[in-house]
Amino acid sequence: ILVTFEKFHVDGADAKQVHSHGPTRPNFLLNAKPMIRIGPSEETKLANGEVVTKQVRDASGGVGAAVEDIAAPPRIVWRQLISFADYPKKVPKVKICENYLQKKNFDNTLELFTRFVVGVVPGYNVEYFCHHICNPYRRALCWSLDYDRKSDIDDVHGLWRISPHPTKKDWSRVEYAVDMRLAKGVPGFVVDVLKNKALHDACAWIKAASEKEYQNECKAKTTSSNWRNSFFSTKGGASSAYDSFFPHGIVFFKSFFSKFTNNREDSITTQYPATPSTQRLFQRRIFPIGFRRRPHLSTSTSCF
Repeated sequence: ILVTFEKFHVDGADAKQVHSHGPTRPNFLLNAKPMIRIGPSEETKLANGEVVTKQVRDASGGVGAAVEDIAAPPRIVWRQLISFADYPKKVPKVKICENYLQKKNFDNTLELFTRFVVGVVPGYNVEYFCHHICNPYRRALCWSLDYDRKSDIDDVHGLWRISPHPTKKDWSRVEYAVDMRLAKGVPGFVVDVLKNKALHDACAWIKAASEKEYQNECKAKTTSSNWRNSFFSTKGGASSAYDSFFPHGIVFFKSFFSKFTNNREDSITTQYPATPSTQRLFQRRIFPIGFRRRPHLSTSTSCF
């Protein structure tokens, strides 16, 4: 571990060296079965805003899973999850998070190789290199160590999955699982911190960041809608705010372009009879969308 904690020092992470071994645990699959079965009691906890967790621990680490509901659509939760460059701003204890390699596969999955530096306790950092596999269509992400680089963590495998909430509109249900093994020589208090707080910390930051972004998005839409309503509304039969700004704009636009388009149409309709096929050609190819003739090609029909 690349840290110095008072007089304690352990040989640590190094991007120029390979890891001491390959995978020691099976990877999580993007389509794996959920580790936590959601029954009536779990649904009650989730409805109350609690996180449902399940843990299997041992001396070197353990497997943990968590499920929580987030008041934001899956697209926003996914965006928060894969924006690794912003992790130091929103994820507690993450000091550095940067992608050093990116690959796109033929099946549209994306591979991201990321360097993390996490401050476990003051004066004690853990550095590791992760290999992420992202499936944006399933909104699922699994990861393991990048074994071509030496990490402070002995081994880790994890999974994020985001799905729409089964009953609430614009809500998400998020599943998180991690299997972590720490290197030998890591102090016992570090093992306790990582094991006990990893699940709750992971769930807490993504919920807070996603709900904050969604609230800001809703607030911006409301402000924009209110502005449009006030700008184009009328009071007591008076002219709209648009007419007060552009009193002759609409009249000029109609008079000018109706003459222009009618002349164009006269020459075209003499060559092409008004049939369904020429109707489609006329609407899609010859005129922009704003100048389509409706409902037919009669030269007496005004464009407006």
